Order: sequence, then C-alpha cells, then structure tokens
Amino acid sequence: MVGELKFKSTADIKTSETIGLVEDDGIGAPGFNGIALFHKSITAEARMLSAPMAHELPSSSHSNGVMDRASLAALSARRGLEMATLCKSIFAIELIVAAQAVELRGTHPLGQGTKQRFDFVRQVIPFTSAGIAPPNAKELLRHMDENSDFLDTLLDADT
Repeated sequence: MVGELKFKSTADIKTSETIGLVEDDGIGAPGFNGIALFHKSITAEARMLSAPMAHELPSSSHSNGVMDRASLAALSARRGLEMATLCKSIFAIELIVAAQAVELRGTHPLGQGTKQRFDFVRQVIPFTSAGIAPPNAKELLRHMDENSDFLDTLLDADT
C-alpha cells in the first residue's frame, strides 16, 4: 500500500519527507502521525474480519452426525460489508497521504491519472501546512460517495 509506505516515512528523519508529512514547524509537531495510527488500526481490523468463518456443532444427534456444521453465511456477509467499509476508509486515508506527499516533494508535472486523482482529493482536502491539524477523512469519504461514478472511472482508467 502506498499509504502504508508513506506512513512509515512520517517518523523517519532519514527520508526526504519532513516529519509527519507537514512542513517543518521548528518544534517537531506530529503532523500525520496520528492518522498513521488510525490507519494501522483499521487495517488490522479489516484483516481480522477476513478470517474464515466456520463452526462445528458438538452434537451428533442431527442426521446421524452427517450435518454437524452450521451456516454462518449471514455473519460472513455482515463481516464482508464491514470490511468493505473499512477498506474504503483506508483508501481515503491513503489518497490524502499521497496527495500531501506529492505536494511536499514538489513532484510536478504529474501524469494524467495521478493528476486526476490528486485533483479529486484536493477538491475537498487542502494541503496541510505546519501548525494546522491534519485533515479528517470524512470529507473525502463524503466526496467519494457523491462522485462515485467519476471515481469509478478514475480507478478503471489504469486497468
């Protein structure tokens, strides 16, 4: 994941990035490091939700012990929906981090697809300067919902 790699550099003074993916403020404010912790948390939760679902009944009284499994399809479906929601949040955070890193690096010009994705994020999430609290992913999630057809087009462009 691009965001995961970017987060690993948020606290590493050996990279070309500034601490916390914000401009140097002279005091070492944490910048995006708080977002990194949230990102790691929901990524771990999504991975846990992907664990297989199975349950064996401790009874042999049903159908002579042949049918000793219970269907957990409904639970699996709910977990799948929850995982999809978490993945959408993970994607939004990674878009925000990538846009911040691109701007900090001054990487221009951007390729056509990258520029479209960058502009999509910057429509609702401005560059985070030193001393400014990192953005909340909720704005980008709302923007993604409102522009889902456009976002689908952007994501399908490279496939």
